[in-house]
Amino acid sequence: MNKVMRIRLLIVALLIVFYVVVAALDWSREVIAPIILIAVALAIFVPIGSKQSAKQDKE
Repeated sequence: MNKVMRIRLLIVALLIVFYVVVAALDWSREVIAPIILIAVALAIFVPIGSKQSAKQDKE
């Protein structure tokens, strides 16, 4: 697993833990849940990396 994938996995895991804490403390889940959902989608699907790594993937 490359470095970018590990960072993405860590970000998603932290967001899930943050949601569990918010739900346990019964804070405003109706507001926080969509924000966390958008953040997870961004963490997974937004391209991250340098041009050098993109060139290596094409080879």
